[in-house]
This record gives sequence, structure tokens and C-alpha cells, in this order.
Amino acid sequence: MPKKTFFNLPQRKRERIIKSALDLFASNPYHAVSVNRLVKAAGIPKGSFYQYFQDKKDLFHYLIQLIYVDKVKRLREVLTSTSNLFEILRAMTYEAVEFARENPEYTAIANRLMIDPELKREILHDFTQDGNGFLEELILRSYEKGELDTDLEPEVLARIITSVFQAMGDYIYEKSRDLSAEKSKELFIKVINLLEHGLKGCGKDD
Repeated sequence: MPKKTFFNLPQRKRERIIKSALDLFASNPYHAVSVNRLVKAAGIPKGSFYQYFQDKKDLFHYLIQLIYVDKVKRLREVLTSTSNLFEILRAMTYEAVEFARENPEYTAIANRLMIDPELKREILHDFTQDGNGFLEELILRSYEKGELDTDLEPEVLARIITSVFQAMGDYIYEKSRDLSAEKSKELFIKVINLLEHGLKGCGKDD
């Protein structure tokens, strides 16, 4: 997280620093972006950078957090329109695709994160735990309504769904040259249908 001195800056200066960092990380691999490039793009002294952030990774982690907060805010909006767990997952898939279309710089940063396993594991650890908690909440609601026919603990089911979605994200990134946004969405929907109906209950047209 940024230091207190960063949050004490005028809003326009904070926004300029964040915008310049987003642009750099969206157009360059993480390891190619140096602190020197960051401060030059932001128009701040190098000494000031270390007054605001612990290091480059601290800034990058904060950018991922901002992206995550924006995306979760968008996805939580579907909770007001439907209550079934799998309907929510489908609606979230549609919203996630639209979010990616509307925020190409976010998508570029996420894609660059995907190709660095060590950085990905370190940066996404906290967000995975938060995502599991969100899913557990949805799963508990479904248990209470009798929508799920399983004796798995909510935590276990949340981890299974999270793992499946992460694996699908990796697969779609690897096949990104061959998969359009619509095809990616269709693939996610088929996987959600499989989660809902099981391997035996999911037909080839589902």
C-alpha cells in the first residue's frame, strides 16, 4: 500500500502519478518498467517516489488493487438483478467481458501479470482470498435457499470455483490470439453450466 504521504497529495497529482504508471505498465512488461521511467513519466523527483511507495512492486500492487476494486464494484451490481448462484456467475461473466472491453489498459496490465508466475502468485494472493470470501457468501445464500445439492463445505466449493475460473483465465490468455471476447464468454458460460449440472448432466449444446 502507498505511504500516508501519497494520500496527502492533492488529488490531481495522485491521479497523474497513477495514470502515468497505468500507461507504462500497460504498454511494457513489468520488469522493463524502472523507477526512473516511472518518475520521469509522472514528473516527480525520484526521492519523492520513495516517500510515496516502498518500491516499484508496492506501486504495481496498488494499481492491481485499484483495478480489482473497480471490477468488483461492477460485478457486485449483478447481485441486485438475480439471486441464483449460477445465474450470478453467468451475469458476472458478461460484466467481466464488458469491463475488459471498456478498460483496455486494465486488460493489458492483467495480461502482463499472467505471464509472470512468481509476480502473479505474490500479487494475487490477497485478492484470491477476498474472492473466495465473496463466493462463500453467495454459496451460503444458495445453501439456505436449497439451490445446491451437495454436502461440501462452502469454503471448499468456493475454492473449487475460484480454481476453475483461474484455470480458465490462464487458458483464455494462452489462446488469446485465437479467441475473441465473445468466444471467451461462451467458453466461460459452458464451464459454469458444467459446474451447475455436473459432467453427466451437461449436454454438448449447453
